[in-house]
Amino acid sequence: MLLEQFIDEEGKISSFYDSSNVLASKYDPKLKKLVVIFGKGNHYLYENVTQHSFDAFQKANSQGNAIHAMIKEHHTTSLGPIDITNIKEDISNFKNKKKTK
Repeated sequence: MLLEQFIDEEGKISSFYDSSNVLASKYDPKLKKLVVIFGKGNHYLYENVTQHSFDAFQKANSQGNAIHAMIKEHHTTSLGPIDITNIKEDISNFKNKKKTK
């Protein structure tokens, strides 16, 4: 489930999820590129992802299932592992903020 979304000055969309498998994503609608960061710290680049597919991925009840159903068919490149400590902290903060509202 989508927790937070930010759009930068170039139109790139950064999103954070309440998901057991997918932590975050960054989508560039101009280049149709989607980077997804998974819970174990691996991140992948998916190319030629349409805005429609990205929107469906974001709105899905399970981003993990949506990756397999809609996004995985696109050309995929492993970008290797990253440190996800700060991402997990951000997600925790977003969840706590939603609880207090």
